[in-house]
Amino acid sequence: IMDAHFSKILAPIDSKQRKDDASFIPRAKYTGSIPGYIFQMGNRGIGYYKDTYYSFDAKSSDHDLKVTVDNAPQEIQDERPKKRKADEVGLESEEVSTMEKLLADAEKSGITQLDASGLKSLLVNFEKKITKNQKMRMKYPNEPEKFLESEVELHAEIQELHAVAASPELYYILVDTKAVNSILGMITHDNTDISIGAVSLLQEMTDVDLSSEDEDERASVMQFVEAFIASQGLELIVQNLTRLDESNDEDAQGVYNTMGIIENLVELLPNVGVDICRRTNILAFLLQRVKAKKFDANKLYASELMSILLQSSLYDAESAKESKDVPIQVQLCNMKLLEKDQLEAIDGMDALLQAIAQYRKKEVTAADEQECVENLFLVLSSVLSVRDNQFKFLASEGFELMMRCLKEQQYAAGCAINAIKYAVMRNKACCERFVDVGGLKYVFPLLTGRGVKKHLKRKGTGEKRNVEETAISVIAQLCSQLHSSKMNDYSMRLLNKFIENEKEKLERCVELFVMYYEQLEKTDDQLQAEMERLEEEGAEEELEQLQDEENIHMERLDGGLFYLQEVALIIAFACIFDSHHKDCLVRAASKFSAASFDLINKDGSTKEELSMNVVLNVLRNYAAYLRNTEEEEQPVTGDSSNSISGVDGQVNIDKDLNRKFRILLTEWSAGLTELLKE
Repeated sequence: IMDAHFSKILAPIDSKQRKDDASFIPRAKYTGSIPGYIFQMGNRGIGYYKDTYYSFDAKSSDHDLKVTVDNAPQEIQDERPKKRKADEVGLESEEVSTMEKLLADAEKSGITQLDASGLKSLLVNFEKKITKNQKMRMKYPNEPEKFLESEVELHAEIQELHAVAASPELYYILVDTKAVNSILGMITHDNTDISIGAVSLLQEMTDVDLSSEDEDERASVMQFVEAFIASQGLELIVQNLTRLDESNDEDAQGVYNTMGIIENLVELLPNVGVDICRRTNILAFLLQRVKAKKFDANKLYASELMSILLQSSLYDAESAKESKDVPIQVQLCNMKLLEKDQLEAIDGMDALLQAIAQYRKKEVTAADEQECVENLFLVLSSVLSVRDNQFKFLASEGFELMMRCLKEQQYAAGCAINAIKYAVMRNKACCERFVDVGGLKYVFPLLTGRGVKKHLKRKGTGEKRNVEETAISVIAQLCSQLHSSKMNDYSMRLLNKFIENEKEKLERCVELFVMYYEQLEKTDDQLQAEMERLEEEGAEEELEQLQDEENIHMERLDGGLFYLQEVALIIAFACIFDSHHKDCLVRAASKFSAASFDLINKDGSTKEELSMNVVLNVLRNYAAYLRNTEEEEQPVTGDSSNSISGVDGQVNIDKDLNRKFRILLTEWSAGLTELLKE
């Protein structure tokens, strides 16, 4: 009945009707400004009434609203400033017109700074409108036209409350007066326009900047946020998404604003990201939303919000073990989604891969859609940080999809290589699948500046370097996972990549080693200079913090050590597994000799020639660091590298894999030492 009534009211007015009666245009709700009309409740019902105070000049191309001199009070006529020409203020005429409209609207609405008493007055009126609407709905449940006026008034009152968003220091009043519960109650209102209005209000109220040093304002905002969460605000806004139809513009805006609330809350309280994922179905909604083939603002926002939620709680096995909660990365992949046209539910991993599959052949040129693609791959990379999800990725033919993306060389190709890096990390089964599906022919060309050509052409030097470094990480994982005491098919196929084409890939690895070694030397010089500066200034606390071994190690990792270790591992693999012919060792040594350079310290007296011995030292230091780290942890027994049993199993697996990798480095260091002696 309500829908039928609204449909009748909302029916478009034909030209004849408008000509016969131009003083009133019936509308059930505010649908935007109509020049020459004002939206209000009058003696003819709710709708747009002819404005007798402001007249519309139909001849103006800019549709300016001009005050009618005959109708305006004399004081307004006297005080009204004359319109300046655009060239006098350096603005285009359209910009001047827009500014004048905004100023006129602000003056007409009587905008003033809200204070405590003003807010309390607004809240009293708000509660009255709620009570009136509830009574009218109860009295006339089957006669919507009789409670329509009360709903228009309630909606208008919610719009009035937007003024409080400009005064976050007053939010505590909403908590003290229990108005938070009243606002949340509007989200479940039968009229979705009122519900959407309440969501819009909450979105604006949570979009606050707490960078100022006003402690009272911060306390007031946090008090409001805590009350919102305690009153089940998270559950209400997510549940409300299910009844919004995005084919309607107002409902689509309501979905957008709901996602805005969640993002704002995560920014204010990062732990909210985990809470909302565990307490609501927001991840399921976002997954369904990004699967939509049509790209729009809400799909982009859904991909961004999903990435934010997953990265607000980066997976850490030790932390997960202490909390005993299922990580949200696992929760996403394990959830079941069932669509109307499907007979069987799919899990979260399949749904995510389906969303990504839309872009394997698509040439994405719009910046917004490129951002959406990147967000989807960020989500995939995040879930692949959990070992159990790596096996789900393998079972869902994720590697096959990544190969298709790389083959098509569209925008998704540059993102796919990063997802592969996380998929193969410390996982032998995934490394073998990567080789089986032909991944070697796509990843190795990235070292030599080839591969993903269309994607790289649009990227700057920094982005190209990122792709190259990602390829280094993938190849290093393949070398460490596919090694064997006896050459097998996987290790042989990997070794052949270094031997083919006159060992150009091996030579490129030597070049990269030289580059990162030089970069690390510069980092060490900068650290030394910074320590000397702090010592001269007497900044003992800062100096002590900088001299901490763990801090120094992290600085060196960021300054080139990480990729230096990765490349050293790759070179060692090629030389050790080609020990029968020693061609790789000879070529690497020759390349080092040709590319060697002098590292000169401050006084210009120190020189060092790069050689395979430097590669050996990097491996030894890498193994020593892992050994020291391992001694600080509990010993791990047994082999659980290919199985998972909850969070405890994940912790044991991580420790076991670290131990095995450290042993591998030690063995390769010994093997390389013997080769160099020969």
